[in-house]
Amino acid sequence: IFIRDKKMKASEIAEFLGCKLNGLDIEILNPCSINNIKPNSVVFFTGDCQLPVLLNDKNILAIVANQIEGSTPHIITEHPRKAFAKVLHEFFYSPPVPVVAKTAIISESVKIGKDVYIGENTVIGDNVSIGDNTIIKHGVVISANCSVGKNCVIESNSVIGEEGFGFEVIDNQPIRIPHLSHVIIEDNVEIGACTVICRGTLEPTHLYEGCKIDGSVFIAHNVKVEKNAFIIANSIICGSAVIGEGAWISPLSTVKNKVKVGKNSLLGLGGVALKDMEDNGIYVGNPAKILKKR
Repeated sequence: IFIRDKKMKASEIAEFLGCKLNGLDIEILNPCSINNIKPNSVVFFTGDCQLPVLLNDKNILAIVANQIEGSTPHIITEHPRKAFAKVLHEFFYSPPVPVVAKTAIISESVKIGKDVYIGENTVIGDNVSIGDNTIIKHGVVISANCSVGKNCVIESNSVIGEEGFGFEVIDNQPIRIPHLSHVIIEDNVEIGACTVICRGTLEPTHLYEGCKIDGSVFIAHNVKVEKNAFIIANSIICGSAVIGEGAWISPLSTVKNKVKVGKNSLLGLGGVALKDMEDNGIYVGNPAKILKKR
């Protein structure tokens, strides 16, 4: 956690959120969780079960959904967790200082935008482009001809654009089908640690603007992950699948090759999508079946 090195008042947070401050305008030094409350901290909670611990603590700022009757300074908002996330990002998060590590191996043909961070032992191949304000952490591999947009984050030890698994059997011998394309990553995409995204066979694997990929995810060749979709840890997206805009793929899930996951749909924990999923559907199980509409 980045701790501020200058004083800040609770009223600054309230003003930033466009909300009213109830109670004393105390000094705020750091954020904390509801299970480890510290003096001069900002905290959030969404229910009433922990409310008693807050009633008479004048030294914390609580972001809550309902009025607190005690003396704790608080801000009321419809979505406390979302408001807390905004506060963390605005007041307590400090991105890495833009720098290219000396141990990084970068082709001379790479195009690097402004204020880019590239970590230790990262390898970037020929004709790659990297947009402004992007963060590429340690040990990342980005193969030739891939593109990474602006304001992206690629966490450590991820591999982008290497060849995936594609074979045909000819005369009882497996013959590799060369994957000759690349990976396109648009703006504001985040990719977690140890994730693998394979390049396309003839057309690119494509991650659209704002999609979020967790750690230890495998995305095969020719997959399309559309705008603002989420793919969570240890999921497998097989070749030529399409993850629709705003969709959510839960941990340990699998999407079969060429299956389309509909817009704003959700595949539950460990779900296995063998057939196309409708827009706005909640699917669970193996094979995944629709439970209800979102």
